[in-house]
Amino acid sequence: MTQVTSSGNQRDWRSPDFRVSRRSRLKHREGPVAAGLDPIAASARRAGIESGMKRAWLCTIPLALIAGCTPQQRTPDQIQHETAKATREATQDAKAVAKGVMDGIRNQGPVDINKAPADDLKKLPGIDDEAARRIVGGRPYNDSSDLVRRHLITKDEYDRISDKVTAH
Repeated sequence: MTQVTSSGNQRDWRSPDFRVSRRSRLKHREGPVAAGLDPIAASARRAGIESGMKRAWLCTIPLALIAGCTPQQRTPDQIQHETAKATREATQDAKAVAKGVMDGIRNQGPVDINKAPADDLKKLPGIDDEAARRIVGGRPYNDSSDLVRRHLITKDEYDRISDKVTAH
């Protein structure tokens, strides 16, 4: 048996080309069973292709939404305004940090009640302007507990500051 191709050439049915093309034709015309393929494997392959297509669509949709929601181009004036605002905030933060460092350096260890100015004494918990003036006016002290013995502050006030004060 011979077959005539579209180009006019003849092929013999015994040639390997003829068999491959016949099998290929059967596979496309009559499905996987006629082509000698396992029907279960063919349906699994088809399902895999379909699920792959679904995944591709599911990934494409969110990407399109994200691309549509990106911010628009900023003008140079907007960039300048945002930069000035960020610089202002950074300056305020830097000042706060510097103040905290200075307070930390200044308040290393206990406050000497014989030498500390009234402003430093007012930073102690429970010590107001009047108590700070009484402490400065009652100097010198031999011991920090002299503040209670001389009735300059109450025992409760002293208990709050006892670990923060000393007398040298």
